[in-house]
Amino acid sequence: SGYVFAFCTCTEEYDGTSWSAGGAVITARRGLAGAGTQNAALAMGGYIPNVPSTCTEEYDGSTWSSGGSMINARQVGAGAGTQNAALTFGAFPSNTLTEEYDGISWSAGGTLIAGRVQLAGAGTQNAALAFGGSSPDVSCTEEYDGSAWSAGGALITGRNILAGAGTQNEALAFGGFISSPALRAVTCTEKYNGTSWSAGCAMITGRNKLMGAGTQAAALAAAGYISPAACSVTCTEEYNVPNTILTPVKTFTYDSDGDISMTGSLGVQGTVAYSYLSGSYGEGVWTAGGTMINTRTVGGGGAGTQNAGLAFGPGNATEEYNGSTWSAGGATNTFRSGLAGAGTQNAALAFGGTPFACGFCTEEYNGTSWTYGGALIKSRCFLAGAGTQNAGLAFGGYC
Repeated sequence: SGYVFAFCTCTEEYDGTSWSAGGAVITARRGLAGAGTQNAALAMGGYIPNVPSTCTEEYDGSTWSSGGSMINARQVGAGAGTQNAALTFGAFPSNTLTEEYDGISWSAGGTLIAGRVQLAGAGTQNAALAFGGSSPDVSCTEEYDGSAWSAGGALITGRNILAGAGTQNEALAFGGFISSPALRAVTCTEKYNGTSWSAGCAMITGRNKLMGAGTQAAALAAAGYISPAACSVTCTEEYNVPNTILTPVKTFTYDSDGDISMTGSLGVQGTVAYSYLSGSYGEGVWTAGGTMINTRTVGGGGAGTQNAGLAFGPGNATEEYNGSTWSAGGATNTFRSGLAGAGTQNAALAFGGTPFACGFCTEEYNGTSWTYGGALIKSRCFLAGAGTQNAGLAFGGYC
Protein backbone atom coordinates (compact mmCIF):
# COMPACT_ATOMS: atom_id res chain seq x y z
CA SER A 1 0.00 0.00 0.00
CA GLY A 2 1.03 3.61 -0.38
CA TYR A 3 0.73 6.59 -2.66
CA VAL A 4 0.99 5.76 -6.33
CA PHE A 5 3.09 8.41 -8.03
CA ALA A 6 2.51 7.30 -11.61
CA PHE A 7 0.90 9.94 -13.82
CA CYS A 8 -2.13 8.34 -15.44
CA THR A 9 -3.82 9.00 -18.78
CA CYS A 10 -6.70 6.56 -18.33
CA THR A 11 -10.36 7.58 -18.53
CA GLU A 12 -13.26 5.50 -17.25
CA GLU A 13 -17.01 5.85 -17.92
CA TYR A 14 -19.81 4.82 -15.55
CA ASP A 15 -23.19 3.54 -16.82
CA GLY A 16 -24.94 3.39 -13.46
CA THR A 17 -23.72 -0.13 -12.76
CA SER A 18 -20.12 -0.59 -13.87
CA TRP A 19 -17.07 1.25 -15.16
CA SER A 20 -15.57 0.83 -18.65
CA ALA A 21 -12.49 2.25 -20.35
CA GLY A 22 -12.79 5.52 -22.23
CA GLY A 23 -10.32 7.47 -24.37
CA ALA A 24 -6.95 8.36 -22.79
CA VAL A 25 -6.16 11.97 -21.92
CA ILE A 26 -3.41 13.56 -24.01
CA THR A 27 -1.33 14.84 -21.09
CA ALA A 28 -0.72 12.55 -18.09
CA ARG A 29 -1.23 14.49 -14.83
CA ARG A 30 -2.79 14.46 -11.38
CA GLY A 31 -4.41 17.06 -9.13
CA LEU A 32 -6.51 18.40 -12.02
CA ALA A 33 -10.06 19.83 -11.99
CA GLY A 34 -13.07 18.76 -14.04
CA ALA A 35 -16.42 20.02 -15.31
CA GLY A 36 -19.18 19.08 -17.74
CA THR A 37 -20.89 15.79 -18.53
CA GLN A 38 -19.81 12.30 -19.59
CA ASN A 39 -20.04 13.13 -23.30
CA ALA A 40 -18.93 16.75 -23.03
CA ALA A 41 -16.32 16.95 -20.27
CA LEU A 42 -13.50 19.35 -19.52
CA ALA A 43 -10.17 18.60 -17.80
CA MET A 44 -8.22 21.63 -16.58
CA GLY A 45 -4.86 22.23 -14.99
CA GLY A 46 -3.15 19.61 -12.87
CA TYR A 47 0.35 18.57 -11.90
CA ILE A 48 2.71 17.17 -14.51
CA PRO A 49 6.20 16.09 -13.37
CA ASN A 50 7.74 18.98 -11.43
CA VAL A 51 5.34 21.80 -12.40
CA PRO A 52 1.66 22.85 -12.40
CA SER A 53 0.00 22.84 -15.82
CA THR A 54 -2.06 25.24 -17.96
CA CYS A 55 -3.37 22.32 -20.00
CA THR A 56 -7.06 22.10 -20.96
CA GLU A 57 -8.60 19.09 -22.69
CA GLU A 58 -12.14 18.47 -23.99
CA TYR A 59 -13.85 15.05 -24.12
CA ASP A 60 -16.58 14.16 -26.64
CA GLY A 61 -17.56 10.82 -25.14
CA SER A 62 -14.78 8.84 -26.81
CA THR A 63 -11.64 10.96 -27.30
CA TRP A 64 -9.86 13.92 -25.72
CA SER A 65 -8.71 16.96 -27.72
CA SER A 66 -6.73 20.05 -26.77
CA GLY A 67 -8.59 23.13 -25.60
CA GLY A 68 -7.42 26.66 -24.85
CA SER A 69 -4.56 27.00 -22.39
CA MET A 70 -5.31 28.44 -18.95
CA ILE A 71 -3.94 31.86 -18.05
CA ASN A 72 -2.32 30.55 -14.85
CA ALA A 73 -0.70 27.18 -14.35
CA ARG A 74 -2.46 25.49 -11.44
CA GLN A 75 -3.08 22.23 -9.61
CA VAL A 76 -5.42 20.90 -6.89
CA GLY A 77 -8.08 23.49 -7.71
CA ALA A 78 -11.83 23.08 -8.26
CA GLY A 79 -14.07 23.24 -11.30
CA ALA A 80 -17.72 23.94 -12.14
CA GLY A 81 -19.96 24.48 -15.15
CA THR A 82 -20.00 22.88 -18.60
CA GLN A 83 -17.51 22.22 -21.38
CA ASN A 84 -18.33 25.53 -23.09
CA ALA A 85 -19.03 27.59 -19.97
CA ALA A 86 -16.63 26.40 -17.30
CA LEU A 87 -15.10 27.88 -14.19
CA THR A 88 -11.96 26.99 -12.25
CA PHE A 89 -10.95 28.53 -8.93
CA GLY A 90 -8.67 28.06 -5.95
CA ALA A 91 -5.43 26.23 -6.75
CA PHE A 92 -1.71 26.14 -6.16
CA PRO A 93 -0.01 28.52 -6.54
CA SER A 94 -2.75 30.93 -7.64
CA ASN A 95 -5.09 30.18 -4.75
CA THR A 96 -7.42 33.20 -5.07
CA LEU A 97 -7.67 33.42 -8.84
CA THR A 98 -10.73 32.44 -10.89
CA GLU A 99 -10.78 31.76 -14.61
CA GLU A 100 -13.75 31.39 -16.98
CA TYR A 101 -13.80 29.26 -20.15
CA ASP A 102 -16.05 29.92 -23.16
CA GLY A 103 -15.23 26.75 -25.06
CA ILE A 104 -12.23 28.34 -26.81
CA SER A 105 -10.24 30.47 -24.40
CA TRP A 106 -9.88 31.39 -20.72
CA SER A 107 -10.42 34.84 -19.19
CA ALA A 108 -9.98 36.23 -15.67
CA GLY A 109 -12.92 36.06 -13.26
CA GLY A 110 -13.56 37.44 -9.79
CA THR A 111 -11.09 36.82 -6.97
CA LEU A 112 -11.97 34.38 -4.17
CA ILE A 113 -12.37 36.00 -0.74
CA ALA A 114 -10.46 33.18 0.98
CA GLY A 115 -7.47 31.87 -0.95
CA ARG A 116 -7.20 28.08 -0.69
CA VAL A 117 -6.31 24.85 -2.40
CA GLN A 118 -7.72 21.29 -2.37
CA LEU A 119 -11.31 22.64 -2.26
CA ALA A 120 -14.50 21.42 -3.95
CA GLY A 121 -16.86 23.11 -6.39
CA ALA A 122 -20.40 22.83 -7.73
CA GLY A 123 -22.85 24.72 -9.93
CA THR A 124 -22.45 26.66 -13.16
CA GLN A 125 -20.20 29.40 -14.49
CA ASN A 126 -22.62 32.12 -13.38
CA ALA A 127 -23.89 30.42 -10.24
CA ALA A 128 -21.00 28.48 -8.73
CA LEU A 129 -20.16 27.31 -5.23
CA ALA A 130 -16.70 26.91 -3.64
CA PHE A 131 -16.41 25.08 -0.31
CA GLY A 132 -13.82 23.50 1.96
CA GLY A 133 -10.10 23.38 1.25
CA SER A 134 -6.82 24.00 3.11
CA SER A 135 -4.72 25.12 4.87
CA PRO A 136 -5.57 24.46 7.60
CA ASP A 137 -8.98 22.74 7.22
CA VAL A 138 -11.39 25.31 5.75
CA SER A 139 -15.15 25.42 6.41
CA CYS A 140 -15.97 28.58 4.48
CA THR A 141 -18.30 28.59 1.48
CA GLU A 142 -18.38 31.20 -1.27
CA GLU A 143 -20.99 31.84 -3.98
CA TYR A 144 -20.17 33.16 -7.46
CA ASP A 145 -22.63 35.24 -9.52
CA GLY A 146 -20.63 35.31 -12.74
CA SER A 147 -18.41 38.20 -11.74
CA ALA A 148 -17.76 38.24 -7.99
CA TRP A 149 -17.61 35.89 -4.99
CA SER A 150 -19.62 36.44 -1.78
CA ALA A 151 -19.70 34.60 1.53
CA GLY A 152 -22.12 31.69 1.98
CA GLY A 153 -22.89 29.43 4.94
CA ALA A 154 -19.99 27.57 6.54
CA LEU A 155 -19.60 23.80 6.32
CA ILE A 156 -20.37 21.94 9.54
CA THR A 157 -17.08 20.06 9.23
CA GLY A 158 -14.13 22.01 7.83
CA ARG A 159 -12.03 19.77 5.56
CA ASN A 160 -9.94 19.55 2.42
CA ILE A 161 -9.47 17.22 -0.57
CA LEU A 162 -13.24 16.64 -0.55
CA ALA A 163 -15.71 16.16 -3.41
CA GLY A 164 -18.76 18.13 -4.49
CA ALA A 165 -21.85 17.80 -6.68
CA GLY A 166 -25.06 19.68 -7.50
CA THR A 167 -25.87 23.34 -7.93
CA GLN A 168 -25.30 26.56 -6.01
CA ASN A 169 -28.60 26.23 -4.14
CA GLU A 170 -28.69 22.43 -3.95
CA ALA A 171 -25.12 21.25 -3.42
CA LEU A 172 -23.61 18.16 -1.84
CA ALA A 173 -20.23 17.92 -0.07
CA PHE A 174 -18.84 14.49 0.80
CA GLY A 175 -15.66 12.84 1.97
CA GLY A 176 -12.43 14.72 2.53
CA PHE A 177 -9.56 14.91 5.00
CA ILE A 178 -9.30 16.57 8.41
CA SER A 179 -6.09 17.26 10.32
CA SER A 180 -7.62 17.72 13.78
CA PRO A 181 -8.22 16.10 16.23
CA ALA A 182 -6.53 13.31 14.26
CA LEU A 183 -5.34 12.93 10.71
CA ARG A 184 -8.05 10.96 8.95
CA ALA A 185 -10.39 10.69 6.02
CA VAL A 186 -14.03 11.38 6.83
CA THR A 187 -17.36 9.84 5.83
CA CYS A 188 -19.50 12.92 6.44
CA THR A 189 -21.91 14.24 3.83
CA GLU A 190 -23.47 17.71 3.93
CA LYS A 191 -26.29 19.33 1.92
CA TYR A 192 -26.46 23.02 1.00
CA ASN A 193 -29.77 24.85 0.45
CA GLY A 194 -28.36 28.14 -0.78
CA THR A 195 -27.95 29.50 2.73
CA SER A 196 -26.68 26.82 5.12
CA TRP A 197 -25.32 23.29 5.30
CA SER A 198 -27.08 20.37 7.03
CA ALA A 199 -25.97 16.79 7.67
CA GLY A 200 -26.66 14.09 5.09
CA CYS A 201 -26.15 10.32 5.25
CA ALA A 202 -22.55 9.25 5.93
CA MET A 203 -20.50 7.53 3.25
CA ILE A 204 -19.77 3.83 3.62
CA THR A 205 -16.03 4.33 3.14
CA GLY A 206 -14.34 7.44 4.49
CA ARG A 207 -11.85 8.82 1.96
CA ASN A 208 -10.20 11.88 0.45
CA LYS A 209 -8.90 12.80 -3.01
CA LEU A 210 -12.06 11.23 -4.39
CA MET A 211 -14.11 12.07 -7.48
CA GLY A 212 -17.61 13.55 -7.23
CA ALA A 213 -20.39 14.04 -9.79
CA GLY A 214 -24.17 14.29 -10.11
CA THR A 215 -26.80 16.22 -8.19
CA GLN A 216 -27.73 16.71 -4.56
CA ALA A 217 -30.36 13.98 -4.86
CA ALA A 218 -28.34 11.58 -7.04
CA ALA A 219 -24.58 11.85 -6.55
CA LEU A 220 -21.59 9.63 -7.33
CA ALA A 221 -18.39 9.16 -5.32
CA ALA A 222 -15.52 7.13 -6.79
CA ALA A 223 -11.94 6.15 -5.94
CA GLY A 224 -9.83 8.14 -3.47
CA TYR A 225 -7.47 7.45 -0.56
CA ILE A 226 -8.08 6.09 2.91
CA SER A 227 -5.94 8.06 5.37
CA PRO A 228 -3.70 8.03 7.30
CA ALA A 229 -2.59 4.69 5.80
CA ALA A 230 -2.81 6.33 2.35
CA CYS A 231 -4.28 3.24 0.70
CA SER A 232 -5.93 3.87 -2.65
CA VAL A 233 -9.45 2.50 -3.15
CA THR A 234 -11.45 1.60 -6.24
CA CYS A 235 -14.92 1.55 -4.63
CA THR A 236 -17.85 3.55 -5.99
CA GLU A 237 -20.76 4.83 -3.90
CA GLU A 238 -24.09 6.27 -5.05
CA TYR A 239 -26.08 8.79 -3.03
CA ASN A 240 -29.82 8.85 -3.63
CA VAL A 241 -32.74 10.69 -2.07
CA PRO A 242 -35.83 8.46 -2.31
CA ASN A 243 -38.82 10.08 -4.01
CA THR A 244 -41.20 9.57 -1.09
CA ILE A 245 -43.62 11.95 0.56
CA LEU A 246 -43.00 12.06 4.26
CA THR A 247 -46.08 14.06 5.22
CA PRO A 248 -49.45 14.80 3.63
CA VAL A 249 -49.03 17.84 1.44
CA LYS A 250 -52.61 18.69 0.59
CA THR A 251 -55.98 17.61 1.94
CA PHE A 252 -59.49 18.11 0.64
CA THR A 253 -63.04 17.31 1.69
CA TYR A 254 -66.12 16.83 -0.46
CA ASP A 255 -69.32 18.17 1.10
CA SER A 256 -73.01 17.51 0.47
CA ASP A 257 -73.26 20.41 -1.96
CA GLY A 258 -70.66 18.86 -4.23
CA ASP A 259 -68.13 21.55 -3.30
CA ILE A 260 -64.46 20.71 -2.76
CA SER A 261 -62.50 22.57 -0.09
CA MET A 262 -58.71 22.30 0.06
CA THR A 263 -56.08 23.01 2.69
CA GLY A 264 -52.30 22.68 2.79
CA SER A 265 -49.67 23.43 0.19
CA LEU A 266 -47.62 21.76 -2.50
CA GLY A 267 -44.92 19.57 -0.93
CA VAL A 268 -41.30 19.67 -2.03
CA GLN A 269 -38.51 17.22 -1.15
CA GLY A 270 -34.99 17.86 -2.42
CA THR A 271 -35.29 18.94 -6.03
CA VAL A 272 -38.63 17.17 -6.55
CA ALA A 273 -42.13 18.77 -6.25
CA TYR A 274 -45.19 16.64 -5.55
CA SER A 275 -48.88 17.39 -6.20
CA TYR A 276 -50.14 14.26 -4.45
CA LEU A 277 -53.53 14.72 -2.73
CA SER A 278 -54.31 12.97 0.52
CA GLY A 279 -56.90 13.36 3.25
CA SER A 280 -60.61 12.70 3.71
CA TYR A 281 -62.94 11.80 0.87
CA GLY A 282 -66.46 12.47 2.18
CA GLU A 283 -69.45 10.71 0.63
CA GLY A 284 -71.76 13.68 1.26
CA VAL A 285 -74.49 14.01 3.88
CA TRP A 286 -78.16 14.82 3.25
CA THR A 287 -79.70 17.57 5.40
CA ALA A 288 -83.29 18.82 5.53
CA GLY A 289 -84.31 21.44 2.98
CA GLY A 290 -87.47 23.51 2.60
CA THR A 291 -90.89 21.79 2.48
CA MET A 292 -92.70 21.76 -0.87
CA ILE A 293 -96.08 23.48 -1.20
CA ASN A 294 -97.72 20.54 -2.99
CA THR A 295 -97.50 16.87 -2.12
CA ARG A 296 -96.09 15.07 -5.12
CA THR A 297 -95.51 11.45 -6.03
CA VAL A 298 -93.61 9.62 -8.76
CA GLY A 299 -94.11 10.96 -12.22
CA GLY A 300 -93.08 14.59 -11.83
CA GLY A 301 -90.28 16.39 -13.62
CA GLY A 302 -87.44 18.62 -12.44
CA ALA A 303 -84.80 21.03 -13.70
CA GLY A 304 -82.24 23.57 -12.48
CA THR A 305 -79.71 23.49 -9.63
CA GLN A 306 -79.70 23.02 -5.87
CA ASN A 307 -80.16 26.71 -5.19
CA ALA A 308 -82.32 27.48 -8.23
CA GLY A 309 -84.52 24.42 -8.73
CA LEU A 310 -87.81 23.76 -10.51
CA ALA A 311 -90.42 21.04 -9.90
CA PHE A 312 -93.46 20.35 -12.12
CA GLY A 313 -96.04 17.54 -12.35
CA PRO A 314 -97.67 15.28 -11.72
CA GLY A 315 -100.57 17.60 -12.40
CA ASN A 316 -99.88 21.10 -13.64
CA ALA A 317 -98.53 22.83 -10.52
CA THR A 318 -94.99 24.29 -10.75
CA GLU A 319 -92.75 25.26 -7.83
CA GLU A 320 -89.45 27.17 -7.70
CA TYR A 321 -86.72 26.58 -5.06
CA ASN A 322 -84.19 29.22 -3.94
CA GLY A 323 -82.00 26.97 -1.80
CA SER A 324 -84.15 27.22 1.30
CA THR A 325 -87.86 27.63 0.42
CA TRP A 326 -90.32 26.72 -2.33
CA SER A 327 -92.65 29.23 -4.03
CA ALA A 328 -95.40 28.86 -6.65
CA GLY A 329 -94.48 29.24 -10.31
CA GLY A 330 -96.59 29.30 -13.46
CA ALA A 331 -98.80 26.25 -14.08
CA THR A 332 -98.13 23.94 -17.03
CA ASN A 333 -100.64 24.04 -19.85
CA THR A 334 -101.09 20.26 -19.81
CA PHE A 335 -102.17 18.19 -16.78
CA ARG A 336 -99.99 15.07 -16.81
CA SER A 337 -97.65 12.71 -14.96
CA GLY A 338 -94.68 10.56 -15.98
CA LEU A 339 -93.03 13.49 -17.74
CA ALA A 340 -89.35 14.50 -17.90
CA GLY A 341 -87.49 17.79 -17.52
CA ALA A 342 -84.27 19.56 -18.54
CA GLY A 343 -82.70 23.03 -18.45
CA THR A 344 -82.63 25.70 -15.73
CA GLN A 345 -85.14 27.40 -13.44
CA ASN A 346 -85.65 30.26 -15.87
CA ALA A 347 -85.28 28.26 -19.09
CA ALA A 348 -86.77 24.83 -18.49
CA LEU A 349 -88.21 22.12 -20.67
CA ALA A 350 -91.04 19.64 -19.86
CA PHE A 351 -91.85 16.81 -22.29
CA GLY A 352 -93.67 13.51 -22.63
CA GLY A 353 -96.00 12.00 -20.02
CA THR A 354 -99.35 10.35 -19.64
CA PRO A 355 -102.20 10.22 -20.61
CA PHE A 356 -100.78 9.14 -23.98
CA ALA A 357 -102.48 12.01 -25.73
CA CYS A 358 -99.96 14.17 -23.88
CA GLY A 359 -96.99 11.91 -24.68
CA PHE A 360 -95.88 14.08 -27.62
CA CYS A 361 -96.26 17.34 -25.73
CA THR A 362 -93.35 19.73 -25.02
CA GLU A 363 -93.53 22.94 -22.97
CA GLU A 364 -90.96 25.67 -22.34
CA TYR A 365 -90.68 27.72 -19.12
CA ASN A 366 -89.28 31.27 -19.02
CA GLY A 367 -89.18 31.70 -15.27
CA THR A 368 -92.81 32.84 -15.13
CA SER A 369 -95.01 30.88 -17.52
CA TRP A 370 -95.08 27.82 -19.78
CA THR A 371 -95.63 27.87 -23.57
CA TYR A 372 -95.84 25.00 -26.04
CA GLY A 373 -92.76 23.88 -27.91
CA GLY A 374 -92.15 21.32 -30.67
CA ALA A 375 -93.70 17.85 -30.27
CA LEU A 376 -91.65 14.73 -29.54
CA ILE A 377 -91.36 12.35 -32.51
CA LYS A 378 -92.54 9.41 -30.38
CA SER A 379 -95.18 9.60 -27.67
CA ARG A 380 -93.97 8.17 -24.34
CA CYS A 381 -94.05 8.49 -20.56
CA PHE A 382 -91.72 7.80 -17.60
CA LEU A 383 -88.77 8.76 -19.77
CA ALA A 384 -85.56 10.63 -18.87
CA GLY A 385 -84.27 14.04 -19.93
CA ALA A 386 -81.04 16.05 -19.99
CA GLY A 387 -79.48 19.16 -21.49
CA THR A 388 -80.82 22.67 -21.86
CA GLN A 389 -83.96 24.30 -23.23
CA ASN A 390 -82.33 24.80 -26.61
CA ALA A 391 -80.24 21.62 -26.62
CA GLY A 392 -82.35 19.02 -24.85
CA LEU A 393 -82.31 15.23 -24.88
CA ALA A 394 -85.18 12.76 -24.34
CA PHE A 395 -84.42 9.05 -24.01
CA GLY A 396 -86.00 5.83 -22.87
CA GLY A 397 -89.48 5.64 -21.38
CA TYR A 398 -92.69 3.68 -21.88
CA CYS A 399 -94.29 3.88 -25.33
